[in-house]
Amino acid sequence: MATELLPGFTVLVPTFNSGGRLWRCLDSIRAQDYPRSKVQIVVADGGSTDDTVSIAEAYGATVVENPLRLAEEGLRVGIPFAEREYLVIFADDNELASVDWLSMVECIFRSNLKVSAFWCRLGASDDDPEVNKYYALIESEPLSYFVNRNLGGYLASSPAKSCGGHRYHIFNVEQGRPLVWGANGLVFRTALAKPLWDTDRYLGDNDAFQTMLENGDRTVAYSRDLCVYHHHVEKLLTWREKWSRNFSKHFLVNIESRNLNWLFVPHFKVKVMAWALYSLVPVVSIPDAIIRAIRDRDWHWLYHPAASFLQASTYLRILLTTPQGRDYIVSTFRGSSASSSRTR
Repeated sequence: MATELLPGFTVLVPTFNSGGRLWRCLDSIRAQDYPRSKVQIVVADGGSTDDTVSIAEAYGATVVENPLRLAEEGLRVGIPFAEREYLVIFADDNELASVDWLSMVECIFRSNLKVSAFWCRLGASDDDPEVNKYYALIESEPLSYFVNRNLGGYLASSPAKSCGGHRYHIFNVEQGRPLVWGANGLVFRTALAKPLWDTDRYLGDNDAFQTMLENGDRTVAYSRDLCVYHHHVEKLLTWREKWSRNFSKHFLVNIESRNLNWLFVPHFKVKVMAWALYSLVPVVSIPDAIIRAIRDRDWHWLYHPAASFLQASTYLRILLTTPQGRDYIVSTFRGSSASSSRTR
């Protein structure tokens, strides 16, 4: 197809003091075999005091201010600047794993006009810390991995297609079988994405994807052949700090206003209690991890008991020691909150 006829991509990257990793993210975007004139980069910066802004400008990015600093707010302030047909939600610790990533995504959207969004496998590069390779193994965090494995069912029931030698699947997401898809290379049709973020309430990336589905745009595509490296975890203890921050400041504080139907799957309470037992009692999780490591021939499963224990104990501490946590426990078991009504 002639360059002038190709649709374009806007890649939106929230940042804050990201100079140490941003170059790798932006380099992978500019290295794509897709015409550079068709790729817009928007960096929503939260007031960085390092060289983040100068790096972004060196790669030709449009830099916009994000006064509230949070990545979620960065999406809100950055999306109005998106000028291209497709919007890629990216993180500053993401990296496109192949130079034909954008070309293949364009092929998938062009070949399937009903597709509203695309996602792909999350991976780790060879030079990532070993714990990040465990993260790539489950492509999530321990709680979400335990509670929601709906993607495998969708892939098993939808035949594989191919674009440029890369396989992918197309399926319709059902209300009772949500997906955990957010940031890290999630691609929307821009016309669908802009209204999602046109709101004053807190909107996580998973919340936006779920809202799109509930609006009726349920046809999505997924590829395990394409990959986004997510350089996410350096140490288990830093991962625990992220869990603590996200659970206390983003989940509990904003729970009444968020669309968390992607999390509150059917039988959510039972699954979470089973996960707590699994995670907090090593005699359960350790043998399971050993079996998985042998089955998959991947020793990174041995991180699973420690990661599960740290996440469960972090959440339990916050629930028991903070007013918001205790309120959530009471409202959940009384069934009186908006969130508990979703946990049927």
